[in-house]
Amino acid sequence: MLAVMVGRPICRKGHTRARDVGKLSKRLRKLILIGMREPKIYDYPRVVQVNIVPHDELLRILSRSDVLLETGDWEGEEVDSLPTIVLEALAMGVPVVSTPLCGVVELRRIFPDFVRVAETVPELAEVLDQTLVCNTRQDASEVRQWVFRRHGLEQVARRILNIYEEILR
Repeated sequence: MLAVMVGRPICRKGHTRARDVGKLSKRLRKLILIGMREPKIYDYPRVVQVNIVPHDELLRILSRSDVLLETGDWEGEEVDSLPTIVLEALAMGVPVVSTPLCGVVELRRIFPDFVRVAETVPELAEVLDQTLVCNTRQDASEVRQWVFRRHGLEQVARRILNIYEEILR
């Protein structure tokens, strides 16, 4: 069982939290932490740190993963957008385990089998293990369709055009 955590190399992305989740998980074979500029070697064999990778390589790794782990510690209204990597994972049928990030919490209400949320490291590890034993890929088509309908290129372009039109009025 493989999980991937993706985040820019800033403290608020929770790389250390992700590493600790990887240590506590009972079902995880390997956790790949992507996004560290200077990878530190952790003395835990199931947790691997990788430098920032090109987007196409990131998507290849994610497509082979059993779950995306998001461990950021943003709170409340600090961040008002859904992480793109979450949408990319869902579009590939990869379930998401996350801290309660803005946007992710709303997705959990829509797709409780694909998006799971927990706050503490032990809770995240438990939810990660539960997700790893569930076969969610067989029901991924509904999630994929929702992502493309809501967040596909045409819809995003239309929203941006509407914003520009509002500004120009």
